[in-house]
Amino acid sequence: MTEQTPALLLTRPKAASEAFAAELAQRVALGPVIMSPVLEIVGLSHAPGKPDIAGVILTSANAVAHYRGSMSGPAFCVGPRTTHAAREAGFDAVQAGETADALVDYLTSHIPSVPLLHLHGRHTRGDVANRLRQAGLDVQEREVYDQRPRPLSPEAHALLDGERPVILPLFSTRSARLVCQEVHGHAPLWVVAMSEAVRDAAAGVEGERMIVAPRPDGAAMCAAVSGLYPTNRPVEGGRGNA
Repeated sequence: MTEQTPALLLTRPKAASEAFAAELAQRVALGPVIMSPVLEIVGLSHAPGKPDIAGVILTSANAVAHYRGSMSGPAFCVGPRTTHAAREAGFDAVQAGETADALVDYLTSHIPSVPLLHLHGRHTRGDVANRLRQAGLDVQEREVYDQRPRPLSPEAHALLDGERPVILPLFSTRSARLVCQEVHGHAPLWVVAMSEAVRDAAAGVEGERMIVAPRPDGAAMCAAVSGLYPTNRPVEGGRGNA
């Protein structure tokens, strides 16, 4: 591995990129960091939940920021960031797992006695509400925000056209496909995919390395990325090729 500290290109929405960079900075000494979101989060007009809705399902902190209904009652959340945002908003929030699959498992083994409302974006993964309905739960859905594509910034393109190695974490299949359409340049590119599905979506990227995090969650992504810095060893259990 080169001794030159790699650059970091973050393409998640601004708040999520800032949170990931801050967490990573607690583990390693970062080199240059460029944040160039390929998705813009925009709130959607929506009706609040019906009066009989007593709890919500939250798979993203974006849903908390853009929901226009009552911020009270139980909230079943994916990940610590979403859980924290829900508590700050006034919900009685429970972290029900690190992934959508874990949340579905949690709710089907701790079946709430009240109707639930899944708040999510226009583009969503995991088919959470439908899977829960099939398991017998009373679950409605509401789109409260959209994730609209944005091009990579000139700063991101300059980074990709430089000499310094660039670490590119990819957290979703949609963002991976959007990034693939724009990644050009001759910088050594080290891609870290959150899952095998994300890796497959990024197959068009000609990276020097392609690593899949050992688990599809934020903590595993942070560990996998930190393992690529010169003073750190690659994360145990990571699957990839060099």
